[in-house]
Amino acid sequence: MKKPNLTINDIAKALNVSKSTVTRALHDTHDVSPETKEKVCAYAEKYDYRPDFVAKSMRIRSTKTIGVIIPAYNIPFYSIAISGIQDYAMKMGYNVMVCHSNEKYETEIKNVEALLNANVEGIIISVARDTENNKHIKKLKRKGIPLVLFNRVIENFKASKVVVNDYYGALNMVNYLIKTGCRRVAHISGPHNLLLSSK
Repeated sequence: MKKPNLTINDIAKALNVSKSTVTRALHDTHDVSPETKEKVCAYAEKYDYRPDFVAKSMRIRSTKTIGVIIPAYNIPFYSIAISGIQDYAMKMGYNVMVCHSNEKYETEIKNVEALLNANVEGIIISVARDTENNKHIKKLKRKGIPLVLFNRVIENFKASKVVVNDYYGALNMVNYLIKTGCRRVAHISGPHNLLLSSK
């Protein structure tokens, strides 16, 4: 059974000081004596004190967390994308919460709901292969949640989008094949509902 987390109130009672003294000591403010600060910090470390970020976020109305939804973990592009997103987010003082839809529209909807329940401050999403109905994405816009679609985006939907110029890449590749003597070039496309594979 999970033990309850140590709270500021627990530390205050154990050391017979006020909660505000514990808070100030943990935040290393100048108006707490070095002896008290050392005692509070030692106790917090000994009993593995962790700040309650949920309570803090409710107080300051900011979770400093961005949600990312990808269609699958086994596509190398997304591992690289997540790494880049996380590196930059951390530099800006944000955490990243990653969900994956497993290429299922219904799971993608649940991902969106989970991130909304976690009070994320923005969502970056690459839609699932079978996502055609975008009601859950429209819901984010209605709620004023900052939104970025990347790689797999919804064509007729107004939002910030980050996409690769696949048309230019494919053109260069076909030209190269023709120059090397290929005469019968086949094209295998993806789902027509995705801008990535519909052009």
